[in-house]
Amino acid sequence: MTGKIQKYTLGIGFLLVFAAIFLFWAVGFPHALSYQEQYQLFLFTGDYFMERLSMPGGVAAFIGEFLTQFYYIEYLGAFFLSLIAISSQFFLFLLIKDYGKTDSLSAFFLSLVFPIIMIGLMGDENLLLSYFVSLLAILKSSYFFRNLIVFADILIIPILYWCFGPMVWLYIILKMGNYGWKYASMAIYTIILQWLVYMVLLPQTPWIEAALGIYYYRIPLPLLLPVFPYVAPFIIALTVYVSKGIALFQSSIVKGCISFLIALSVGFLVYNSNPYDKEKYELIRQDYLVRFEKWDEIIQRAEKFQVQSPFFSNCINLALSQTGQLAEKQFSFYQSGEDALLMPSVQELFSNIPTSEAFYRLGMINSALRYTFDLQESILNGQKSGRFCKRLAECYLIKGNHKVAKKYIDLLKKSLFYKKWANTADKYIGKDNMVMVNPSWNTARKFQFKEDFLYHYPEIDKMLGQLFVNNTDNKMALEYFLGELLLKGNVNEFVHYLSWAQQYGGYKEMPAGYQDAMRAIQSKGQDLTSAYAKYINAKLRQNENE
Repeated sequence: MTGKIQKYTLGIGFLLVFAAIFLFWAVGFPHALSYQEQYQLFLFTGDYFMERLSMPGGVAAFIGEFLTQFYYIEYLGAFFLSLIAISSQFFLFLLIKDYGKTDSLSAFFLSLVFPIIMIGLMGDENLLLSYFVSLLAILKSSYFFRNLIVFADILIIPILYWCFGPMVWLYIILKMGNYGWKYASMAIYTIILQWLVYMVLLPQTPWIEAALGIYYYRIPLPLLLPVFPYVAPFIIALTVYVSKGIALFQSSIVKGCISFLIALSVGFLVYNSNPYDKEKYELIRQDYLVRFEKWDEIIQRAEKFQVQSPFFSNCINLALSQTGQLAEKQFSFYQSGEDALLMPSVQELFSNIPTSEAFYRLGMINSALRYTFDLQESILNGQKSGRFCKRLAECYLIKGNHKVAKKYIDLLKKSLFYKKWANTADKYIGKDNMVMVNPSWNTARKFQFKEDFLYHYPEIDKMLGQLFVNNTDNKMALEYFLGELLLKGNVNEFVHYLSWAQQYGGYKEMPAGYQDAMRAIQSKGQDLTSAYAKYINAKLRQNENE
């Protein structure tokens, strides 16, 4: 009877851990899942499969990318992540019981080290799911192959290495727990194996990336070398070894307490490493809210916490414009400077996303196209993005370049969650008049410039003014134009063009934000109740310091 109670208790324990991890992702950090999903595009093609299998760790990469696509629906993504975490914990639990010969309660507490470490590691937004797929596979292999003779590993180690990459070293370290130093020959064998694979198949790959894993990290390792992901497997192995020492105690209560304290200590260390930096993850959440057009939530969050960065300013200003509040409340929120509405182009995969979205809604389709293309090409592991491919296809359809649009649409048709949209968009190919039926595309086409030309970013205010003159129905362009003049401190031009707001803005009365700006201008920045005066004075102080 006691054995049955113990099994039920353990089952409830694992179930609670599963539920806690699920809620952590589904409720606490759905934006982190969206971030991961938007930087890959899993394709159901033979070429995609063979490309992954052609490199060490390719099986883990293929499985990881297959599962990551389900992050598009956050609850599905949270379910699969929880499943990986609890499965890995279970096999670690079995290894601890087998190697340490300890009781189930102590083994359960020690096995909590894995989900704790996993949550901590995933605070690094560039760590890929293939890393955890490899960890699960190696822990499972370590348990099922734990009693095989040493010579069997001559065949098993190359298979594990090719499927799951350098994580095979965890398998070797755990096997040493059974065989001791005589297993060192397998370690030497693995070093020779990795060296041969590198020399024959990966000479073009930086040696550190080949040694530490090609598919574990989004940013190539020579550019950035994180420490924690490569220390974590040793901590997991150490947990198994420590269990042997804990098993020497006679009292089950003492063993359970020690095991719990070890798990608690690891949790404390992970927590204090601040893996989920508040400002970084607030920007990731803002991007998530922009992606799904949750404008009111962006504003509500910004009223409670503001990140002093151009990315934040771009997001909040876009949300204000889409809810008709930009003219009223722009300077009620942090404004980073002249780049607060539209940032200059930055060659990396994140910063320009809200600017690209703003360009698209303004009708500056060429700029939206250029920014989105640069964002996709900045994904350093060579992946495509479903989100960016979709926007590129839309831009080319609006511009009437159906041939290039079809290239992206055909790509999306080979995916899972973008396939339905791609099949619908494909019906527009070759039928330019049908583009006018789509409200979003029709508006963008009407707002866009009639002729293509180059412009200099410091003159973005002039471009916005011309965009409004091009179509006076483009209220967003009008508010961005006046807002940019205020950001630059061009108060004379703002006063001159304020009549446009009266004539074309459709306001029942002059927006409070513009009234506030006029008070600041008339008082020469001395009105301490003016939000715009505070911005101008801060800008002047910054210029003096520079």
